[in-house]
Amino acid sequence: MRAHVRNFLTLEEYRARGDAAGCARVLAGKIIGECVPCFRVHESGDFYSEFQIDVWARVARALPEIKFWAYTRTYWLNYGPLVELPNWQHYFSIDDDNFEAVLKTRASLSYGHKIKLAEISPTGIDSAKYITRSTGFTCPAGKGQALDGVPGACLRCKLCWSGKCRKSPVFIKH
Repeated sequence: MRAHVRNFLTLEEYRARGDAAGCARVLAGKIIGECVPCFRVHESGDFYSEFQIDVWARVARALPEIKFWAYTRTYWLNYGPLVELPNWQHYFSIDDDNFEAVLKTRASLSYGHKIKLAEISPTGIDSAKYITRSTGFTCPAGKGQALDGVPGACLRCKLCWSGKCRKSPVFIKH
């Protein structure tokens, strides 16, 4: 069973019990066991509840030495508890279906300036519709560079999670 499926099942089990603290302890324990400097939430999936946000905020607070980051198309939830954390980087994924709503929502949030944008396009930054060369970059793992297909590409690249890059990623659609 893939990690994102296990994490989803764990979240659902603890959500049914109303136990965010217990769920956070379990997930934090799994992450500690990986011995990683960074952790991408949702390699496949999305945020779907305030409970889930609460759990991940607890996990990130419990592990301040680990950098967390996540992409989401779900822009209508309250991400304040996450984006206020110094070890969390949050991205709204944009496309033709949600671009205007995402920008409007992000502008209305007191913490909106802390949320970056990410886009998926056919060939990366050259075909991106919303993120420009001056504001974005094509994900190196998707450009066929040395990181392509190598496990841990995000760990080595660091652009999305290190906090040093001010630009938004554009992912090549595959």
